[in-house]
Amino acid sequence: MIRNLKYHIITFGCQMNVSDSERMATTFEKIGLSLVDSTAKADVIVINACSVRQKAIDRIWGKLNEFEKIKKKRPNRPLYTVLTGCVLPTDRPKFSERFDLYFPMKELPQLPAKLEKIFNTRFEQVSGKKKKHKIIKLSVAELLADKQIKYSNGQTPLTPISQSPASQKHYLEIEAKYSNKFSAFVPIMTGCNAFCTYCAVPYTRGREVSRKPEEIIDEVARLSAQGYREVTLLGQIINKYMVKIDDTFLKYLDYILSKHGVAIKDIPELQEPVLLEKKLFKFHHLLAVLASLGNDFWLRYVSSHPKWFSRELIDTINRYENIVEHVHLPVQAGSDSTLKRMLRPYTIEEYKKIIIYIREHIPGVALTTDVIVGFCGETEAEFQATKDLFKWAKYDMAYISQYSTRPGTTAQSELADDVSHNVKVKRETELNDILEQTALENNQMLLNEEAEVLVTKLNAKDNKIIGRTRTNKNIRLATSNKKLKTNDLIGKFVKAKVTSITPWSLEGEIKT
Repeated sequence: MIRNLKYHIITFGCQMNVSDSERMATTFEKIGLSLVDSTAKADVIVINACSVRQKAIDRIWGKLNEFEKIKKKRPNRPLYTVLTGCVLPTDRPKFSERFDLYFPMKELPQLPAKLEKIFNTRFEQVSGKKKKHKIIKLSVAELLADKQIKYSNGQTPLTPISQSPASQKHYLEIEAKYSNKFSAFVPIMTGCNAFCTYCAVPYTRGREVSRKPEEIIDEVARLSAQGYREVTLLGQIINKYMVKIDDTFLKYLDYILSKHGVAIKDIPELQEPVLLEKKLFKFHHLLAVLASLGNDFWLRYVSSHPKWFSRELIDTINRYENIVEHVHLPVQAGSDSTLKRMLRPYTIEEYKKIIIYIREHIPGVALTTDVIVGFCGETEAEFQATKDLFKWAKYDMAYISQYSTRPGTTAQSELADDVSHNVKVKRETELNDILEQTALENNQMLLNEEAEVLVTKLNAKDNKIIGRTRTNKNIRLATSNKKLKTNDLIGKFVKAKVTSITPWSLEGEIKT
């Protein structure tokens, strides 16, 4: 009954959700479903949700209305709706009333069995008429069964997925059906232990869990062999990645590196006592190994946390040519008092020291950040400190969001959302004005310089080539070579000269 059905996935949120959807696609196709490009053509529609902001949740309610219209237009063809992703415990019971199935992403390996149950019990023949059966739902008790934990300031090695008692097979072990032919997301961990007071992620994704390093290394090596030109490693706090290894893993490492003409002794990070004596394999060790697999692809990573952005990591980024010169380092606020209310375990002075070391040791680096305006109790003086930080740090880009309460978080239960909407809008505008100036100043230094560009698409309207630089800046390219087949450049690296700039993008010409 499953075969010949069509599926469509709607993904909200971050790159991790995109990667999760790629693993869902593999799961669907292994049981015989095929992908379609619109909800109107689908038999099964999945929403991969994001609860980070209320706007994303509001969009889901809008989609549900759309699904009801589809059902009315085709009463003789059932439409099955599925919800997964980052869904807060308080939202799950409400959505379960409107979706045919809710399942946590960590239960992706069990999805085929859940779908089979829905397909087989949704309708039955009674006196020649179709009678609707009760839709499968998890009970409220089951939905809320995950016990919330308190934030711990200590750092402990993460549990390899193969050792996780939660299930025989973790969903990250499922191979992704990559949605892009030259740029891939590779999650190395999921979940978060930080429990920042404003954040919903620990309540939707659960505790930190890491992938075994050999799984990650094998996946990246396979992507490189298949001609992928960009790999982005994913994790909620990616630079906290750390697993315990043994001699078996070191033998594997010796074998896989030798296939790429590299010896363990040639990689400085692998000579550190923390690895050889304590057998702790950290994020910068992983980066060094992946970078040693070849220079024909770029390595990116998101998202980092200042608390764990070590000098060893910065030195590793500088050491390897294919680790790009782009550091995304979320600060969230520019004052120590606000950071304390957010439960962000660093001071602005400590954050500035990291940036100073980054700029000294990664030439040409582009620095980006995340910041929240109007967090609970934010005073004018505290916001001024954030403005001062923006002027000092000279960010290339910042993702500025107005604080919105997330149910179940510490901020929602213990702090007052007492900054008005108008003030939040005003503060966001003021930060954007500073950002626009610093981004423009940074881009002016690139004028008439050469840049390496990964071509991502072709703009059919003006035949301009669209791409991004190593520093993750968008660039539009023209070429004077009429014989050059621009379509053939998609997914390739080209050299370009930057000819004009704006705060948010570059323009240039391909060097031929």
